[in-house]
Amino acid sequence: NNPGPHSPFSFAENSLFYWNNQGMSNDKLTLGIPFYGYDFDSSNGVSAYTYRYIVSLDENNAYLDQVDEIYYNGIPTIKAKTQFALDEGLLGVMMWELGQDSYTELSLLNAIDEVIQENVSSLDASKWDDIVVYPNPFSSTINMEGEEDFNFQLVDMQGKQLYSSNQAKASHAYNAMDLPNGMYIVRIISESNTYVKTVIKQ
Repeated sequence: NNPGPHSPFSFAENSLFYWNNQGMSNDKLTLGIPFYGYDFDSSNGVSAYTYRYIVSLDENNAYLDQVDEIYYNGIPTIKAKTQFALDEGLLGVMMWELGQDSYTELSLLNAIDEVIQENVSSLDASKWDDIVVYPNPFSSTINMEGEEDFNFQLVDMQGKQLYSSNQAKASHAYNAMDLPNGMYIVRIISESNTYVKTVIKQ
């Protein structure tokens, strides 16, 4: 009878305020982020829809938090919450749940990764200015290039390592033709650092 926003940014702020007042420090808290929304416009009661379904109706929905009576978190809100978790020194963010994401350039996990990479880059941009992973999204081959030698690993979203290079060099090309479409993680490992990038196969 009283529909409204589902897990808005203000709820994250209020929740942190509440737990701080219970004596809980920020470094013991993780911020939950929804990959789904609720539809209040139903004669059968409230229905739940995945973020993937919501953006399949219209790609522009990815940048909104409400479509008709469906309330959810779009890319801007997800990015704002991720930045909030970083700024407040929380343990991180967790999402419910990964299978509800859109495995496209509109991915919410990719939006989270972009915020994290921007923050990492702002702290130590010089180390990774010359690392390039392309194309992204990709269809057959992932290319990686840098000025210093490195190895790389390819990992799926369940954490299973799919490939690990056995020779450090300044450029790699991995044939991913046999991989199913979806999201993957590339780890680039040099003597001085490790760089992590989310990539999408379409």
